[in-house]
Amino acid sequence: MKQRVQTDFQIHGLFAHRWKERRSSLPTFHRHNEIELNLLARGSLSYTIAGRSVAIRPRTLCVFWGGFSHRIAAWARGDIWSLSIPLTVFLAWPLPRETFVYPLLHGELLQEADPSRWPHDLDLMRRCHADLGAGATAERQEILLLEVQARLRRLAMECGHIRAVSEHGVEPARVARMLQFIAEHYAETGLTVREIAKAAQANPSYAMETFKESCGVSMMRYVNDQRVAHARRLLATTDAKILDVAMAAGFGSLSQFHNVFRRVCNQTPREYARAHRPLPGD
Repeated sequence: MKQRVQTDFQIHGLFAHRWKERRSSLPTFHRHNEIELNLLARGSLSYTIAGRSVAIRPRTLCVFWGGFSHRIAAWARGDIWSLSIPLTVFLAWPLPRETFVYPLLHGELLQEADPSRWPHDLDLMRRCHADLGAGATAERQEILLLEVQARLRRLAMECGHIRAVSEHGVEPARVARMLQFIAEHYAETGLTVREIAKAAQANPSYAMETFKESCGVSMMRYVNDQRVAHARRLLATTDAKILDVAMAAGFGSLSQFHNVFRRVCNQTPREYARAHRPLPGD
């Protein structure tokens, strides 16, 4: 039997969660393609992200992009409210690029500086959890996203001091343009490195090097991760045929789809569909 290849890439989508007790073991490094909002209600918490350790202030909203490998480095007596927003949704919002979007896409973890906003942020998190819980509707999710967008726009007003270029000299503006282009075109069969690089006005070699330095993964590995995320949504929520799912997600062939999907998910598309699709009559 072939050994299954492990991956640190996860898929959350629009998702809310609350951790009320310290875990018996801290999670390993992982990546996901969502913007993550965390609110530490009590206790202590620190993250390792993009090679740095960052302490989270209690009763403080923090925001970061999950595309960099990250993990909880230390956690004691924690009560954490968490919300993930798909990157494609986040990039469509009218947020300042230089002082907010680009720093997040380059591994910055941004925190609220005004402690008086704690009650408002706790209320927001509670509403998000309620709206994404049992009986969630499309209208509730739409309202939730409007509220989160407004909150992040207020936070962005305070982030003018954040540098747009990191100390390592990588250009987050180019990486952000590549991420935006991939988010809009990953489902197109035959998407190439050259096309992605052109969107960032960079030559392919430089684009690949910059992308991997910023995101910790090769450009086409990242593209395929997004395609698998798309396929998983279709497999779990529709009765589409495996071939149709592969084509809709941007894979050029059924064999490529099976190989990539198995690498990411440790199971075949058919096995995944059987495990996640609702039974008839549910």
